[in-house]
Amino acid sequence: MKTHKCKYRVLYADTDKMGVVYYGNYLRLYEYGRNQMMRDFNIPFSLIEKSGIVCPAIEVKIRYVKPVVFDEEITIVSKIKQLPTARFPFVQEIIGEDGSLKNMAEVDLCFVNENTLKPVRCPEDFRKILETL
Repeated sequence: MKTHKCKYRVLYADTDKMGVVYYGNYLRLYEYGRNQMMRDFNIPFSLIEKSGIVCPAIEVKIRYVKPVVFDEEITIVSKIKQLPTARFPFVQEIIGEDGSLKNMAEVDLCFVNENTLKPVRCPEDFRKILETL
């Protein structure tokens, strides 16, 4: 599957008292990376939502390797782990300015009907677009 990279400059608001990215904010950074990926592939999550399907995170595995600091320009690497079914799995990494691995995560989203909040299969037209990437 495709790999996507995007840059992000760490804001003061992303950090804690020590000047490093607060541990919970890594999930927000990864969300930024996934959203940029889907937007750059011309299939933004907002398009899926128009069909009445939302994609909440249902499982996250994260590893903190090295701290990310205020004003550091990081690269968020996002990979679609496999074609989605009802689950939409991603593997993501944060790479520092010096090229070192700072953080890595596996994030599984799920396709859910926004009215019933019950899982549904990946929309076929969305899956076909992903197959061509």
